[in-house]
Amino acid sequence: MPMQFPLYLIIPALSAVVYTVSSLLHKRGYDSGAGTLQTFHWANLIGIPFFLPMFFVQPEALPLNELWRPALTAGLIFLGSWSTFAAVKLGDVSMVTPILGTKVVFVALGNMAIAGQQLSTALWIASALATLGIMVIGKADWKPGRAGGMAILLCLGSAFFFGLTDVLIGMWAQSHGGMTFLACIPQFIGLFSLIAVSLSPQPLLRLAPTSRRWVISGGLLLAAQGMAMGVALAFFNDTTGVNILYSTRGLWSLILVWFAGAWFANRERGNAGRITMIYRLAGTMLIFAGVVLAVMDRSEASN
Repeated sequence: MPMQFPLYLIIPALSAVVYTVSSLLHKRGYDSGAGTLQTFHWANLIGIPFFLPMFFVQPEALPLNELWRPALTAGLIFLGSWSTFAAVKLGDVSMVTPILGTKVVFVALGNMAIAGQQLSTALWIASALATLGIMVIGKADWKPGRAGGMAILLCLGSAFFFGLTDVLIGMWAQSHGGMTFLACIPQFIGLFSLIAVSLSPQPLLRLAPTSRRWVISGGLLLAAQGMAMGVALAFFNDTTGVNILYSTRGLWSLILVWFAGAWFANRERGNAGRITMIYRLAGTMLIFAGVVLAVMDRSEASN
């Protein structure tokens, strides 16, 4: 009998599209006058209620003296998220989103450094493909006077922090509260934003009327896809399939910018030029190939 496509994989596939749309909305918010910190903190605060139901999915005790673990994990995500928002502010969505896919490679490197695992040949090849993909994407953006180089560095920083986060979640979540551990993370992220907002002399939550709907709608979509991914990873025993489908967000960023950019008042296609977009597509395919190879190798190693 022919193999049927698992319907639950629609969740990460749609989440990849929603993530890209969220990034385009945030980019529109930037163009309408919103700042990086404003957009970042709004997204963190919007995410708080979305993840509250996770406390009731598989309630397990998490002693107070163990709260430092989800707090530390949330701190790394906080840094990674800020890096992503700053990268979108400086660079193009069609450049930033594909590079975020290198997170899987940083997960492998993190497991080697922290958990003592050895890198397989497949993971070395995946790392080489991801590195080559970044070089191809950034060919036109490393030029002096362009902000793309800094955006690429911020993307790599974000991928590093998120990769390290995945390593810590893999080490700690199951033995320290399970779903409760995961549910605590967005609450700590929101708490960190509230502390930052309260300590800042600037009104970090005040948005210009022209940018308000873009920032808030982008934050809502970002939180919704994050919750959906949490459900997909929590309820279906297919981390490999979920991660591969979600990594298509790099491809979706190019597709949406190319064919639907005008709907978001996005001018990347025209500003970057045809040649740069072709380089970005080629680099995205290399990174995607590395991601698939890395995810498949990790899956085989865990069996």
